[in-house]
Order: sequence, then structure tokens, then C-alpha cells
Amino acid sequence: MVSARPEASHVTNSVACEASTPPCNEGGRILLSNGTASILQGSRVVFNICGNKYRLVVKINYPHQVMTIRFLGTHEKYDAVDAETI
Repeated sequence: MVSARPEASHVTNSVACEASTPPCNEGGRILLSNGTASILQGSRVVFNICGNKYRLVVKINYPHQVMTIRFLGTHEKYDAVDAETI
């Protein structure tokens, strides 16, 4: 996705950098550092990228400090998935 949509690379790189900076132990920290993030059920966070053109959904295992990308795509494709269970 990032190679196909270079305009989105700065946000995905920022999320990766944020995830690698301990301690990532609560969703509030993500919201403070990224105003486009929304906390969802199921330990998931959705990031709006490029003015809401793209969406990035990650699942965070806070105790183990692991972030897994669950979805990365256009807003239209995001509307077709359940971000809280994907």
C-alpha cells in the first residue's frame, strides 16, 4: 500500500515509530500523539490517513508491546469491514 500510495507513507512511518517507542501501554497515548486516531473495541486503533482517504487498523497487545496491522486500505474498503473484529 505504501509503495502504491506514497502520500500515505509519512503516516504509516509515524505509526510504526510510535509503536516502537515504549511504553505503549494505553490507547490515550496514541490519541495524544496522533489526533487522527480512534480507539476501538478489541484492542484496536484506527488511523485516518491523508485526510481520511485511507484507513489503517491495528491491533495492540499492550502487555507485550506488539502492534499488528489488521487492515490498510481506502476509506471505501474500510467501510466494508468490521474494524473491531478484523
